[in-house]
Amino acid sequence: MDSLLMARIDQILEERNGRITNHELAQILNYDGSYIGRIVKKATGKSLFKYSMTFTMAAAETVLCSTQMSISQITEKLHFSNRAHFYKVFDQYYHMTPKQYREKLRNKTLDI
Repeated sequence: MDSLLMARIDQILEERNGRITNHELAQILNYDGSYIGRIVKKATGKSLFKYSMTFTMAAAETVLCSTQMSISQITEKLHFSNRAHFYKVFDQYYHMTPKQYREKLRNKTLDI
């Protein structure tokens, strides 16, 4: 049962690029929000927020790799309140700025 619920949580997080509140997720799944939080913590070792942010950063990585969108546009697309917050979270995951990450990808492509 928990694995089915976790699969559905993953699906929703993927669809929404990780940008959904616990309350919204609870409403969609028709489960108590604290129960969902416990299931995610048990399955991943992370809070729902931290787990959902992995989907957001994966979406950021995809957009950086596959488009020429500006960082401001990406920030808006992924529903960050401001660029500084996006930069801070991105740095926590990738240990570099989005611009540095994009340049690293370009250099890697040129090396091939």
